[in-house]
Amino acid sequence: MWPEIAKAKKEQRHELILSGEGVSERIKETGILDESLYELTELNFLRISQTCLNALSTSIAQLHDLTSLVLNHNELEFLPDNLTALTGLRLLDISANKLEQLPESIGQFSSLLTLEASHNCLTNMPDLSGMTNLHELLLTSNQLETLPTGISALQHLHTIRVNYNKLSTLPENLNELDMLKELDVAHNRLKDLPVNIVICQKLKVLDVRKNVFSDRKLQKLSDVDSNHCKPIQKYLKPLFDKQSQSSGGTIKS
Repeated sequence: MWPEIAKAKKEQRHELILSGEGVSERIKETGILDESLYELTELNFLRISQTCLNALSTSIAQLHDLTSLVLNHNELEFLPDNLTALTGLRLLDISANKLEQLPESIGQFSSLLTLEASHNCLTNMPDLSGMTNLHELLLTSNQLETLPTGISALQHLHTIRVNYNKLSTLPENLNELDMLKELDVAHNRLKDLPVNIVICQKLKVLDVRKNVFSDRKLQKLSDVDSNHCKPIQKYLKPLFDKQSQSSGGTIKS
């Protein structure tokens, strides 16, 4: 049994951190984590980071009291389908790995408040409509061309960061996110913005820098600074009023 795990078991700890070169060397020897880890069923917080771990065992579901699972800065290539068995999980941090896709089941993670999946290789996302309590969706530096399906159903969502991706469009129904406070879509390939974004009354941060807007005024406004929500909303408002009777709602040249 790994010493960190033995100590956590003996002291009935609720938190465990496995990180660094020493842990990574042990993983290299066996190819897996110490199976004794999954006996620590009283854990609330588990962090495994800065290792060569490339796969997570389905036995993770045995840690049913977890509220925070941090798996950042590893070499994970996939996640097990049964992660949603962790019905009390609030934070899932899988940033800085080698993930190209997430299991479809993750979209039904109704307990999750924060999904941090930045700095991976994600080209698409599952339908997230089942993540009914999600507050933060963090997907910086991936390969996404569209936002996840079902995102407009997430009525508690207040932060979306999808900067440094390959987005070419945004969904027209983002205005249905009544709690949205921050939308960061900088460094993408956007040509248009949904003008009905002005309906999002709680929106405070709208970062749309370094896109390729066809509307010259919008392009100029977008490159002023990083938190230029009000000038852009002011510009979009009359366009929204003009188009409010139509089913469309994007600025086009």
